[in-house]
Amino acid sequence: MCNRIITILLTLTALALTSPAAWGDSITKTYLFSGSQNGTTCQGYFYEEGNPDAHYTCFPSSWTNGSTASIHATLADGITLNIASSNNHIFVQNGLAVAGNVTVTVGGGTNNYYIWHVELYNSTDLAVLNDTNWDADVESAHSFSKTINAGYYYKLVITYSADDIYLINDSSTTISGVEDEYAYTGSKINPVPEVVCNGRTLIKGTHYLINYSYNTDPGEGWVQVLGILPFHGHIEKTFTIFDPALVPLEWVAGSTVEMTEDFATQKPISVTGTGNLRLVIADGVTLIAERGITIGDGATLTMEGPGSLIVRNIAIAADGENGSTTGADGGDGGTGKAGICGSLIVNGGTVNITAGRGGNGGPGAYGQNFATGGTGGTGGTGGTGISGSLNVIGGIVNINGGEGGTGGQGTMEVATITQPISGNGGNGGAGISGTLTVHGGTVHVTAGEGGKGGMGHKSGNDGKAGKALDGTVICTATGYVIQESNNENAWTDIASSGTSNERFLRGLEIINFTLTARQAAFAGQTRYWTSFYHPDWNYTLPAGAKAFYMKNDHALYRIDDGTVIPAGCAVVIMANSASVELTATSAPAPSVTGNILQGTSTATIAPAGAHVMSQVGTTFGFFEFSGTIPANKAYYVQ
Repeated sequence: MCNRIITILLTLTALALTSPAAWGDSITKTYLFSGSQNGTTCQGYFYEEGNPDAHYTCFPSSWTNGSTASIHATLADGITLNIASSNNHIFVQNGLAVAGNVTVTVGGGTNNYYIWHVELYNSTDLAVLNDTNWDADVESAHSFSKTINAGYYYKLVITYSADDIYLINDSSTTISGVEDEYAYTGSKINPVPEVVCNGRTLIKGTHYLINYSYNTDPGEGWVQVLGILPFHGHIEKTFTIFDPALVPLEWVAGSTVEMTEDFATQKPISVTGTGNLRLVIADGVTLIAERGITIGDGATLTMEGPGSLIVRNIAIAADGENGSTTGADGGDGGTGKAGICGSLIVNGGTVNITAGRGGNGGPGAYGQNFATGGTGGTGGTGGTGISGSLNVIGGIVNINGGEGGTGGQGTMEVATITQPISGNGGNGGAGISGTLTVHGGTVHVTAGEGGKGGMGHKSGNDGKAGKALDGTVICTATGYVIQESNNENAWTDIASSGTSNERFLRGLEIINFTLTARQAAFAGQTRYWTSFYHPDWNYTLPAGAKAFYMKNDHALYRIDDGTVIPAGCAVVIMANSASVELTATSAPAPSVTGNILQGTSTATIAPAGAHVMSQVGTTFGFFEFSGTIPANKAYYVQ
């Protein structure tokens, strides 16, 4: 901003020396002050140079030297003039002579003339005028001050017009021809604007100059239009120079982002709003997010592939501060940045996530005069690969927690006996801190390694590796396993997070269901009826089939449009045929409250009071049942 202000001032100074360019009618008048002093009484008037008959009386018409702070007059065309002195010392001696700081104020007058240029001259010799010139660009009034010693003559030149075409500003002037964005080329971006001032198109080089700033590298640039006298003032328009590899990405939940070309960004990606955002990356295409992805509360991100998503948070965690005073301890390093913050769903493709490294601990300060030196700071904990939940339907997911920072060095005065300890290394970051649900695909999670302890007279301890899975693990797919060794093919049936810093996880494909429904009259409808339950996955129904839940009044209530069965919700299905195809889906499902139906995902001995959908005689409905309830069925207990 400072550079911009300096540029404007230098340009305006240069414009002060530019000859006026004719556009419309303008009036220039030069005024001299005349008068006399008789003892302590002063009198004076203004007159136009070259026109001594044009007199303009001062008010007050007379005043006492040393007691009047200002005098004023109304000039030609109603232009008003006021001259004030800060020390009550205004007097006349063959012209205007003042002592102290004089302020000259010029006003537009009763005709609303537009004053665009004011010049003030003073000299000890009227024949040799000294150009003391302010480029006083004004709209209707302008005030400026100049210290003039006693005995100096005074001359004022005012140029004005009734047409405010001469002012270039945001209200009078528009700029077109400058785009909001330009692609980065490595060369200067110099858009040529079309400038219209009060409905009139101005000419570059005649009525205005152009100044460009920050117009090469990605970021915000601007073009500035600067008036050439009699035009004055300036107006700016900003534009953005963008590099596709550097564009910040802000995605709104409830929409779909399709990547059809390789793309890399060094800006954070954020997902805002409520609901799910689908990220579809075409085959052979890679999206690289160098500063991580943040998914807001209430939002989820579903990666659907078949391309690749690479997230590696290269944001640098702060190092601990050095010990600031004699013998002071060093500061601890900052925590590394997470790769992804929020809820991620992977339904195909390849996802690689790496969290940021923790900051290094600061060294302790040296001891002076045999004082003990400071202990080194602790290295920062590595970032978490995914700070949130991960739901894997299919695809390949590789996650790496961040490495812990190095401990700071403990320092000492050589002659001391006590040896300060260097800082401990930071612990490695976890692979996943939230719930991991695997329906299908392959997941490889590795926690971050601990940072090295600081080296010194007494070295610090190395940090501990983080946990690969620092949250709940949910197993839903048949054949779901967790492998704790580096041998990806030697699978073992372990379904807990444990303390291991490396885990392989694999789930088989989600199972779709074909249900057989019974034709009967139920709930006033003669259709095909069955019930269904799955604890962890949403299922969509074929066309014509609808899903219902049951409240305590034992009446059926359709779930929204009835086409999606939410995970964990036992339902009654009404269909148009005996065969009902259920397809697993990652599509968001409606929430259901007040459902008295329960469900079983495996064959279950019916509890006392269980009612299941069955037929007694010729009547079809929910009847009390004893025995084994089949898998994936709904029931309720009364």
